Amino acid sequence: MRKALVATAATLAITLTACGMSDEERQAKEADRYMSVFTKLWDMDITLDKDAALQICDMKHDGLDTNEMVEKVHPVDEDGYRQAATIIQREMCLG
Repeated sequence: MRKALVATAATLAITLTACGMSDEERQAKEADRYMSVFTKLWDMDITLDKDAALQICDMKHDGLDTNEMVEKVHPVDEDGYRQAATIIQREMCLG
């Protein structure tokens, strides 16, 4: 499971590079932020696969509301949903 998490973070780093981010430091910070989010969600037993991770990346750029984003990516029980939304909003600076 942890290997899948690391692979997801690596995929996101590659995706961010492909999206035109040329500043290596910024890319590293973004990858760290995503990794932090996925680690925290994983610790809550909320698993995101590669496709869900890429959906988060796309939805972040589309400006989706955090709650809508979490619901679309991975429906969870009400308490888990709130926790996931809070973590993603805090870690990814989403509104």
